[in-house]
Amino acid sequence: RRAFLAPHTLWLGVVAIAGAAAAFLLHQLMAWAPHEDETLALFVGRDSLTGVVEHVTRERGGAPLHFLFAYAVAHLGLGLGSLRLVSAAFAIGSLPLVALLGRRLVDRRAALLATALVAASWVFLFHGVYARMYSLFLFLSLLAFLLLLRALDRQRGFLQAGLRRGVRQNRLGD
Repeated sequence: RRAFLAPHTLWLGVVAIAGAAAAFLLHQLMAWAPHEDETLALFVGRDSLTGVVEHVTRERGGAPLHFLFAYAVAHLGLGLGSLRLVSAAFAIGSLPLVALLGRRLVDRRAALLATALVAASWVFLFHGVYARMYSLFLFLSLLAFLLLLRALDRQRGFLQAGLRRGVRQNRLGD
């Protein structure tokens, strides 16, 4: 049992934290009054796809991907609860990314602590409930940073292999 738990402690903890955050977000999903930004996104989302893009890029500004989710929700005949569910999903999906980043930058213990701190923060919970773009931003920012670190690791490996090859060729040339 201990042999199984030791390497999986981080992810078991992340699942527990994400489960608690999901329970809170789902419980509060429709408890708070609609915010004007949420209703705006839904009203804009009812337009044609071209109209949504036009509105976001030329008239109002905002987060185009968020408005595309609003478009999908509106055209599926769904409403505010579903758009809030999109925000909750991105918020909860961010928690494993926080853990991955914490493990990558520090260690497993720091990763678990960072995940718990993020999940318990009012900013996370507030934006996880309201159908606004901030949970999507958190998710995509974390994902982009993790992918950047991965690309840098691969580039470093590529550069190191090139340097080794160059050194070998110089030795053989001597």
